[in-house]
Amino acid sequence: MGGRLCLMFVAVFSLLFLLVSACGMKETPLTLTSTATTTATPTVTATSTSSATITATLTPGTTTTPTATTIPTAQWSAQSEGLAGDRILFVTFSEGSLASLYIVNADNSKLSKLVDVGDPGEKDWNGDALNWPALSLSPDKKYVAYFSPDGYLCILNIGDGKVTKLKEAGQEKGDRYVAWSPDGSRIAHVCGGSLYVIDADGTDCKKLASPESGYYLPGGAISDQIRRPVWSADGKRVLFDDFYAPSSMYGKDASATIYRAVYAIDIDSGSSRKLFDRGRVGSPTSYGSKMVVCGYTEEVRIAWFVMNDDGTSRKLIPNTVSTVSSLFVLHLRWSPDGNAIAYIGSSGSALSRLMVVDAATGGDIAPDAKFEVEGLEACSPVWSPDSQYISYVCSERGNVKEIHIVRRDLSGGFLVYRLSSPNQNAALVAWLR
Repeated sequence: MGGRLCLMFVAVFSLLFLLVSACGMKETPLTLTSTATTTATPTVTATSTSSATITATLTPGTTTTPTATTIPTAQWSAQSEGLAGDRILFVTFSEGSLASLYIVNADNSKLSKLVDVGDPGEKDWNGDALNWPALSLSPDKKYVAYFSPDGYLCILNIGDGKVTKLKEAGQEKGDRYVAWSPDGSRIAHVCGGSLYVIDADGTDCKKLASPESGYYLPGGAISDQIRRPVWSADGKRVLFDDFYAPSSMYGKDASATIYRAVYAIDIDSGSSRKLFDRGRVGSPTSYGSKMVVCGYTEEVRIAWFVMNDDGTSRKLIPNTVSTVSSLFVLHLRWSPDGNAIAYIGSSGSALSRLMVVDAATGGDIAPDAKFEVEGLEACSPVWSPDSQYISYVCSERGNVKEIHIVRRDLSGGFLVYRLSSPNQNAALVAWLR
């Protein structure tokens, strides 16, 4: 009897041991969990004063930690590229809604809404992308100049959220533009079609130029305004583009072609002169005194030119002359090191695509790019401070917009942030490090 009980005990113990071992060997699926934290939506409370400057305080802003599943696992990431500490400043906008300025970490670990803005900038023909944002980052990368929803030119302190209202800009129709001077002391801006300059403390505001007008096309008068102001490297002049017409147009010849031209105006004397016929300021970024101008050749083909900001030494960039009339070039951005230019380009029915070319030769830097960067609505590239990466917005038509970061040679990249709705558009303002 005792032996039988002993055998039974051994059998039961062995069975239990096998069950425990099997459980220990079973692989448990890995689950990722994360939490999202949200604080109150930022609100701006302005305090009116009799002085030229009105200050406002920003209550604690929205801070969101996206879930781990927001960004899919990929070979490339902010961590693998050493960009986890970088941030992208961008503006969102949609029909019938206020535009808003956000900042997101390159690794998508934090998204913060900074402030609502009144005018996101110059939109393209279908209104879902910005050719030129109406926001400007200060040279020290601590402040953003923009237009508020109530019609003021404002400065936002990125660090503490404080908003300073510099001047009332009104609610006139037309695109608005902002450009900070190289030394950070003054801000050029366009509102109501005219060009102004104001000190960064809100004092000494003066009008520099008004648009040419009175020309006619079939169907009525042209709605004209000054566009795309940029500063010369020495801070003494502001360059911009504006309509002008050949002599035949003064006789109101409806068949004549109207072109834009690039002008420069001296801040102190107010004197201006035309620098480039049949062209427009091609980029809000420049390299020293060198700037990019997008214009036409004598054969009326789109091409790029580089010239000094005083109009001298204008040269055609090789390999940039279009071969088909439907080619368009948008959102030109010069790299901080001066060696490359990123832009969005398309030909015919082809997808708009992020492209990178050598600034000196016009040659494609990434002819055999392995990373797919095409999209029907690619727009607004910005460079990293070290010129090694580019961030831009891309999506297929009708789908949600996404912010991506890619290597300079387009050999690899990753998704940073996906917007919440197909109706929401975005444009990048700056890369902060």
